[in-house]
Amino acid sequence: MIGTLTVTSSHVVCSCIDVRRDGSYSILSEAQVAFPGIRKGRNVSGFGLQTAVAQAVGEAEEIAKGRMKELHVG
Repeated sequence: MIGTLTVTSSHVVCSCIDVRRDGSYSILSEAQVAFPGIRKGRNVSGFGLQTAVAQAVGEAEEIAKGRMKELHVG
């Protein structure tokens, strides 16, 4: 299982994805967590972002009932 992490101006979104050998995939879970945000291209709160990332990854893994082997950030 791999994961994707996306940071928007006010949310962190993490998805767990099962990639099959034939190249097909299925989305197993998705978690969205609010955080203080990004303003003018700068993070408002480093601690808030760190906490939101940890929470989103944890929730997505819990829903998928597994651990990610890779995490792609974009």
